[in-house]
Amino acid sequence: MSESKVLVTGASGFIGRTLCKRLSESGHVVVGSGRRETVGPWQSFMSMDLTCTQSELKLDGIKTVFHLASKAHAVSEAPGDTSGYNEVIVEGTRRLVAAAERASVHSLVYMSSVKAMGEGESRRQQLHPLDESCSAKPETPYGLCKLEAETIVLQSKIPHVVVLRPVMVYGPGHKGNLVKMAEAIRVGRFPPIADNKNRRSMVHVDDLVGACALAAVSDKANREVYVIAGETALSTRQLYDALRREMKMRPVGWGVPGATLLGVAKLGDLMETMTGKRMPLSSDIVWKLLGSAWYSNQKSKDDLGLVYRSESRFLD
Repeated sequence: MSESKVLVTGASGFIGRTLCKRLSESGHVVVGSGRRETVGPWQSFMSMDLTCTQSELKLDGIKTVFHLASKAHAVSEAPGDTSGYNEVIVEGTRRLVAAAERASVHSLVYMSSVKAMGEGESRRQQLHPLDESCSAKPETPYGLCKLEAETIVLQSKIPHVVVLRPVMVYGPGHKGNLVKMAEAIRVGRFPPIADNKNRRSMVHVDDLVGACALAAVSDKANREVYVIAGETALSTRQLYDALRREMKMRPVGWGVPGATLLGVAKLGDLMETMTGKRMPLSSDIVWKLLGSAWYSNQKSKDDLGLVYRSESRFLD
């Protein structure tokens, strides 16, 4: 990407800051944006609330937009309830795309999610990784809204648009589920689970921002959708063991069978039905540990020339 003025929405987030730093180091004039102005690796900041319909977004002078702003995916969602997600993900994207069209923005890279494809074969053992050719059948409000926002982007009049669907992202500064899992292991609140050979893909934040930069300039990528997933796909038990090694904890030679966890989880399901409150252990939560979410990165390597790092560590 030649030097140009670029806008990064959601700039103050974990991925946004990493992307802005990469773009600034590459010589681009970076405009960060978000609801509240803050200091970061950008040359200027544009206060922007994508849910506010009272003012018109102005993107004059912007050549490329990296649209990362979103509403975080919640573990607990009521089926069919898109409140919160729709305003930010769908309508916010619609407003941004319209502003980009008015300002004759050349390129827009949209950060979607593999949740737009659905939950895959999460409750069955995957024999092969899922890829972009799989039918998109999202099962959550978050996934449904992400898929609708993808459609808005791909059908826009912006000359060059690309959709990226990352898997779980990790890296320095991340405070997501992987860090929470590590902390739970450290204090003894996460039991060792017997290895059921499930596979879950992850991607390092550096690989994801690399995909963003490549997607913005690749002619082959125009109006394409890419899964962004690292080379490593570990089972929950393999990840458990890897995190213990990183924290210099002794290995554990036993594991709780998945069937036992599911049996206990049924009590949580019953309590949720009786109280209407989310329990710390339910069948949905257990399946997030036992199920697979394994994705192929071949298309991103073939089209974008993306070279993924080989990772053996998952904590800062």
